[in-house]
Amino acid sequence: SVTYLSYIERVRHHAVLGLIPLSALGLYYIIKLMSQIFRNYKRTAQTTLFIILIIFISVMSLIQTDNGDYLPEDKRPINEDLITSVINEKDYNAIAYLGSISSKQSVIAESDISVAVYPISKNYVLATGQNIKEGFGGGNIEDVKTFFSTFSCVEKQIIAYKNNIKYILTKKPINCEAFNEIYGENFRYIYQVK
Repeated sequence: SVTYLSYIERVRHHAVLGLIPLSALGLYYIIKLMSQIFRNYKRTAQTTLFIILIIFISVMSLIQTDNGDYLPEDKRPINEDLITSVINEKDYNAIAYLGSISSKQSVIAESDISVAVYPISKNYVLATGQNIKEGFGGGNIEDVKTFFSTFSCVEKQIIAYKNNIKYILTKKPINCEAFNEIYGENFRYIYQVK
């Protein structure tokens, strides 16, 4: 499987970096509180147990990973680690082919692979995926939903022309006169808008 970092990863990274000063302040005040406790009271079993419990909880929270418990069973990741959307080799090959024939063109792609289109092929997507795993989305999501849910070639053509779409990246074949298939391997299809 192939994973590409998207802009949301950078946002998370910078947010975590912002927590460093807060952690330092918290640690300072915890140490200050503990030194006051030890100065004012004798070391008892309760105090020692309390300190051990705090340390244990802190360490456990640091090593715990996001395993997707909040997702439905069929949406949970197989490897138990949920970091970002993962594309497979078939998706990568299709997107890489698109990048080899064109760049900086408008592409309409299904939401689960749309976040990987720009990093791999340098083509622009009409909308990035919006689902629970990714937690974000942007662009003209309604047109993408309509495009992939309708069976009408006329409606698909209207959406493609309205948004100046040059390529379509999909996992299902599209049988419309207005779209010319230029790639079709492993149930990944790329169409060029005529």
